[in-house]
Amino acid sequence: MTDVSMEGNKKVDRRRSSYPLVFVPKYRRAMFGKPINLMIVREILQAVFQKYGAKVHAIELAPDHMHAFVEMPIKESIWEMIRKVKQVSARTIFQAIPNFRLTLRKGRFWSRYTYYESIGKVTAEKIQKYIEEGQDKHYSQIHKK
Repeated sequence: MTDVSMEGNKKVDRRRSSYPLVFVPKYRRAMFGKPINLMIVREILQAVFQKYGAKVHAIELAPDHMHAFVEMPIKESIWEMIRKVKQVSARTIFQAIPNFRLTLRKGRFWSRYTYYESIGKVTAEKIQKYIEEGQDKHYSQIHKK
């Protein structure tokens, strides 16, 4: 498959960029401790990423942050994607889990902190493996206490 193809009379750019992302809830609260919350938030995030054209390779939640490995169209701004995903997912999460509003009273679910990096130094397989397998350490630390 070529990077650019024709659909009718239009050229369509099929190139994609891949990014590992980290989002943190406001005040770094441990919002994802319960298994039901994990499942709901993971499904919401996957749906929102896909709504805006990102392909989700891996998504895992630790008690106080979220890791995702996404691939998106090269013409899409990473900051625009992050803004849209945080905005829509926060609204949807508050609707799905109303008790979160009691903890985060000001109506903001995600903090301003976001980590992202284009892959180049590390292979996509290593990033995906870290995200899928590396989050268990966060839960094992909680259960030791």
